[in-house]
Amino acid sequence: MKEKSEKKSNLLKKGSRATSFSPRFVPLSEAKGMVIKMKKRKPIVGFMVCSCHNDEADQSLSTNRFAEIAARSLEARDIEVIRYKKLYPKDAKAPLFGKANSEAVVDHPRKVAEVFKKFYHEEVDCIVMYVTSFAWAQIYLQGIRYCNRPILLWCGDGKEGVQGIGMFAIKGAFDAVGTIQYEAIYGTPEEECNVETALSFIKACMVKSILGFSIFGMWGGNTLGMVAEGLDEIEWIRKFGIIVRYLESQTIINEALKISDEEIKEVYDRISLMVKEILPFENELLKKDLKFYLAHKRMIEEYHLDFDGLKCVPEVTNTYCAPCISQSLLLTEGFATGCTCVPKGALVIYIMRLLSDAPIFAGDIERVEKNGKVHLAMTGAAPFNMADETGAKIVQGPDFGRETKGMLNSFLSGKEGKAVLVRLNRVRDDYVLRIIEGQVIKSDRNDVDYGMCTTPPIATFKMSGDPNILRDRINSQYIYLCYEDIKKELIDICKLFDLKAELI
Repeated sequence: MKEKSEKKSNLLKKGSRATSFSPRFVPLSEAKGMVIKMKKRKPIVGFMVCSCHNDEADQSLSTNRFAEIAARSLEARDIEVIRYKKLYPKDAKAPLFGKANSEAVVDHPRKVAEVFKKFYHEEVDCIVMYVTSFAWAQIYLQGIRYCNRPILLWCGDGKEGVQGIGMFAIKGAFDAVGTIQYEAIYGTPEEECNVETALSFIKACMVKSILGFSIFGMWGGNTLGMVAEGLDEIEWIRKFGIIVRYLESQTIINEALKISDEEIKEVYDRISLMVKEILPFENELLKKDLKFYLAHKRMIEEYHLDFDGLKCVPEVTNTYCAPCISQSLLLTEGFATGCTCVPKGALVIYIMRLLSDAPIFAGDIERVEKNGKVHLAMTGAAPFNMADETGAKIVQGPDFGRETKGMLNSFLSGKEGKAVLVRLNRVRDDYVLRIIEGQVIKSDRNDVDYGMCTTPPIATFKMSGDPNILRDRINSQYIYLCYEDIKKELIDICKLFDLKAELI
């Protein structure tokens, strides 16, 4: 009985990674003045070697060597690799590793049962099946069905071991079954492009795992009459596995009203280090904004939210404050939050954040020029770490709500750099993810006319593609900018979730 109890305990410890599927904030009690960020984890893959040639003469096949190089290449790029068994000793030196361990080659139904149960309990994001020679496709199918994870098929393109035949046979079985999500790489891990393809797919699989255990907090519902921003809870569960919690913005205000000036002094000191200019601590609008920030964060913890959207207009802005600095600080710290509670926009920010630590900006598309310049501006919120060399400032703008008598802006211009613009739209029965390649260039405030908001954060994006296509297809006021080229990963995510990807 004791042995069974210990085994169960160990299994629970292994399974504890389920809680890390959902990145969380560090509790406020542990913050101690530090910038609080999302907890992120490495992608996790199960790695197995597939072959039906596994006798004494086959253990020195060069194709086994390529399998080891593939596994080590992933580990070197911060991927957690769970192996079925060691193919070579850890201290075996590349490029010639010696004789392979035959027990590590999955060539028998008994091994198939063992390896897929192991990967299931290790909660891997995907499974890498490296094919070193011909393999019997049939024996892997039950284990794949049991484990229910995307598969990365991989083999070299050389003549040794007829490895291509093995992978093509397995690929054919997958296509015949039709329900197995997979990516196939035909080429050795010695070529960087093949490793990059593997990394992109693995990261996309990680996003899929995390979304399936994520909770979206919808504070206050739809806003500004944006019909296209509506959320279908059942569809989100079916397509992404995301649970939606419907919450009231007034809950955050009620919590903010309990917070003293002393509690926000640390936040003020911290934010002062992030910006070039800030209003005095005595400014009542700023104090409300910072109290809203602390209250929002506490509610994120209380309701176990992984990302959220906040309807600020008109309820919050009319009765308490325009929480633009609060949103700016959360975005700077890495939490995915959508201004004006745009669910699909918040989801895009969340996906971007899981893939990248780079700044992410949610902006209105002011206009698209014929030369490919896309001018972005936002009412007031932007991550401080996207500012160019002129830095970020916290300034007071015009009246925004009925009672607030003014609003605060993150006044900044986006720094130059490689980036992508991304937008998830619902077009009839399809989800379409539009990806625009390009770079952020130097902004000129004379190019911006943002109505009553005279001090918006802005960014100017120079797209690589045809601006006429963007003008024709964009169908939302907001779009999301990430300062990293994550195009490949986003396209792989579309494949995994059956979204239509449009590269513009």
